[in-house]
Amino acid sequence: MKVDFPYGPGDIILTGRFKNKRTVVREIGEDEYGHPTVNGKPALNFKIEKLLPKDMWSRKSRETK
Repeated sequence: MKVDFPYGPGDIILTGRFKNKRTVVREIGEDEYGHPTVNGKPALNFKIEKLLPKDMWSRKSRETK
């Protein structure tokens, strides 16, 4: 099953316990069960920064755009 994601390599995602650590997407894949992964971690354990309102973006991203 092929799923289209709203992000790709080079996009920014927010990870960590409080979803506030800025991480760059390097690879998108699947685990042994067929579930999608991003950088080797489950795809549902983060926030996609470009889909959030600008005031919720990380400080570094707000300064560059």
